Amino acid sequence: MSVKVSDCFKIGSILKTHGVNGSLIIKTDYNLELLEFEEPVFVVVDGLPVPIFLEEITEKTFDSYIVKFELIDTIEKAKEFVGCDVLAPIRSANRGKIDFIAQVIGIEVHDKKHGFLGVCNDIETIPGNPLMIINQENGNQLFIPIVDDWVIDFTPNKRIVLDCPPGLFSL
Repeated sequence: MSVKVSDCFKIGSILKTHGVNGSLIIKTDYNLELLEFEEPVFVVVDGLPVPIFLEEITEKTFDSYIVKFELIDTIEKAKEFVGCDVLAPIRSANRGKIDFIAQVIGIEVHDKKHGFLGVCNDIETIPGNPLMIINQENGNQLFIPIVDDWVIDFTPNKRIVLDCPPGLFSL
């Protein structure tokens, strides 16, 4: 499989090994659990992208994941990849959605009918249905699904305006 680095985007860097079964810790700005890796990712070794399939992804902290790659099953093999960047083909991931999610944390959330709802504090990564967790001024939290059709206006790192369906806030 031939791929150019320019056809990929960086999803993170390998920090260190984890355990003895070949697992690695990746530092990233993306929520890797939201990406669907049907194709291999690429680990950049000596400047060249080496294709490798992900077997497992587990969140460790808000910006790091424990990953298990196919064919890396010992700590010795895993050590060879420490310090390498990890890339994903642009075509294989919904990068737009991932970029959107990265830019929505910390911004004001408004609804067309209800006005200011609060500030998006976090994203709950439910497979196929990520939710914005919105802290309201009264101390309550709202959980609103991230649905492209509901977004009316979006200014990255500032505010998002939604047109939520009737009844959502009465649940």
